[in-house]
Amino acid sequence: MNDVNIEDNELDQHEVAAQQEQEQQQVIAAATKQRHLKIDSVLEKKEKFPLRNRNKIDVLIKEFLEKLGDDIHDMLCGDNIDEIYRGLDSDRDTEEEVETAIRFFPEVLSRRKDVYAGILHYPIQELAITLDEDDGCWRCNLKAVSFIPIVARLAIEFGLFEEVERGGLLSIDDQSYNVLHHLMFSNPIERDNREQHHEAIDDKYFQV
Repeated sequence: MNDVNIEDNELDQHEVAAQQEQEQQQVIAAATKQRHLKIDSVLEKKEKFPLRNRNKIDVLIKEFLEKLGDDIHDMLCGDNIDEIYRGLDSDRDTEEEVETAIRFFPEVLSRRKDVYAGILHYPIQELAITLDEDDGCWRCNLKAVSFIPIVARLAIEFGLFEEVERGGLLSIDDQSYNVLHHLMFSNPIERDNREQHHEAIDDKYFQV
């Protein structure tokens, strides 16, 4: 009987905790919405502010756009596949969301990043592979590889690469590899579940 009461109490505590967390999230969401509405209102009436405030608004807008563009670039190049992975994830992010972000900041697709020891990659190249820091080998970026087609399409649409580079798909990196090379050679791996691992990779590659 005591065991039943203990279990009931634990369930009640979990329910209370879950309800409190939900309420907290609702409060945060409401506060966030209010900030967004306030920003919209400030921008709408910017010209009615004193000169000093107008100048400050311009500075903050410029800083905001620069930081957001940098964050989008970091997201596209986020290839550290571990518990703190901050890159694109096809289990969480949608193509529509990614396209929306890129359309606001298309220039990030032609900005390269120093990914390892002076090796420079475009975002589309980072979507294909990730560096395993334990053994220094390049692996398939299973979380992000399926976004390659939409990134290539948008890069072509915005004319960010030469025509022969096909939106960055055929752009050569410092090691004379392009995205297609990376897709072919990014899995030198020995695992107990090797067959299952290869099936997962093949499934992602077929999406490309």
